[in-house]
Amino acid sequence: DRYQTVLETDDKGRYQFGSVVPGNYIGVRHVHVGVYHEGYRYYDSQILFKGDPNLDGSSNAPSAIFLEESTVNGETILFGRFDILLKPE
Repeated sequence: DRYQTVLETDDKGRYQFGSVVPGNYIGVRHVHVGVYHEGYRYYDSQILFKGDPNLDGSSNAPSAIFLEESTVNGETILFGRFDILLKPE
């Protein structure tokens, strides 16, 4: 699928990626995040987009983050920080 990728962290565990805001469809716009490392439990969450008209109180997962809008060099971007702590199996 063209909207899937696999990322590796740097030696300090940092990562970053660029994407597009998902199009309109039934439900909340989101990006799935799945993290795996041998010896640790699989981590699954999602990134939700602030201002999505489909967001309501029932769709706010405790581990979800909201991206903020900013302008950099005249271009509007969304950014956020999503720290992940994996638990040993």
